[in-house]
Amino acid sequence: MYNGRCWARAKQGDLANALQDCNHALALALKNPEIIDSRGYVYLKMQNYDASITDYNAALAIAP
Repeated sequence: MYNGRCWARAKQGDLANALQDCNHALALALKNPEIIDSRGYVYLKMQNYDASITDYNAALAIAP
């Protein structure tokens, strides 16, 4: 649920709250590649490219 809200908030431009939702979702499911991918998208929208690439690579390492 938090991952879905993270994605919706990111699409609406509410990036700070989207990041909080992604981090909360990851606290509940640490190695979930879909959540890590969502957080990578939020970081991309925030123009934090290094963090975005790190998350995308982590998601790919779990589920290529």
